[in-house]
Amino acid sequence: MTPDISIIIPHLRNADNDKALKIAIDCIVDNTDLDYELMVEAVATRRDIYPVLNNMAHRARAEWIVLSNSDVFMAKGWASAFYNARHEDTIVTGVIVECGVIGVSPINYHKNFGVTPDSFRRDAFEAWVTTDEATDIFSGQHFHNPRGWYLPCLIHKRTFNHFGGFDTQGGKWPDDPVDIYTWNKWAAAGKQFKRAPSWCYHLQNFTGENPERISNRKRLA
Repeated sequence: MTPDISIIIPHLRNADNDKALKIAIDCIVDNTDLDYELMVEAVATRRDIYPVLNNMAHRARAEWIVLSNSDVFMAKGWASAFYNARHEDTIVTGVIVECGVIGVSPINYHKNFGVTPDSFRRDAFEAWVTTDEATDIFSGQHFHNPRGWYLPCLIHKRTFNHFGGFDTQGGKWPDDPVDIYTWNKWAAAGKQFKRAPSWCYHLQNFTGENPERISNRKRLA
């Protein structure tokens, strides 16, 4: 049977990020309310993520693909919220809660449920997304921008592949990253974005640690 969605995760291997991936997979197994295919592929460096995502998108079995990362932890109901908002010419993004190790984008939400895999308070996060506070956050001005963060997102497989996937030749790391460049190109082509009440927690660039970020994690732990 063809799955409803293919979940695609590139994974930068190291001991700490392997722990993050285990939590990410546990959350997918426990909290995905659709039939799904899970694809995980190792990458050598962060710059390899987008070519690997493009390649995996071609190999996915489902008509709809979810592009994600190994340090992203999905809450209950995330998949159906994405799927219910689907449209062939639309990138569907959700609501990302971030710990604040680095600056939190205005299109995401800052609330600390842990800064490492070992300190992640999964039960507290999953309980919080069902509260009135979380519902009010999504329905408020904070998330009226339909263009949410880049990953995770849901997108039509054929549309994404015909579009050329992520434009790895156009983006200039780090000033004009591939994801920003590609999303701008998507908008310029007249295609759409939509925000759905699909919640996840992000450890914030856990795959790209540097001394400042490590120090911040120790401070916030």
